[in-house]
Amino acid sequence: MAVINLGRAYEQQRLYPQAFHAYQSILSFAPHDPALLALLGHLYAVSGRQAAAHKIILQLQQISRDRYVPSLYVAMVYTGLGDKNEAFSWLEKAYAERCEYLVYLPTEPMADPLRSDPRFPALLQRLGLKK
Repeated sequence: MAVINLGRAYEQQRLYPQAFHAYQSILSFAPHDPALLALLGHLYAVSGRQAAAHKIILQLQQISRDRYVPSLYVAMVYTGLGDKNEAFSWLEKAYAERCEYLVYLPTEPMADPLRSDPRFPALLQRLGLKK
């Protein structure tokens, strides 16, 4: 959806109110969509709303009791919170579940805070995404 990309672009420019508005406009149609919730959780985290980000994590875990929620989504929120250990723990779970979205890690802007950590290139290597 174009609105998702618009929200992501706003977030990367640190235009958090505009990003929030874009995500909320979509969530009104799909309030329990795990991908959208993960984006919102990351936005909450990077904009300083840690408690709201943690609530999104709990919501994603609750949804995962009934249907598949990629562990990568929880990792996204923890990355936004700056909790690299939890982010990598969830990325390892995503790796174990063979999450297809991991192929985007080399270019995903939300993964930027993880790139300097030695675990990041090691994960890319195991995924066959780095020579």
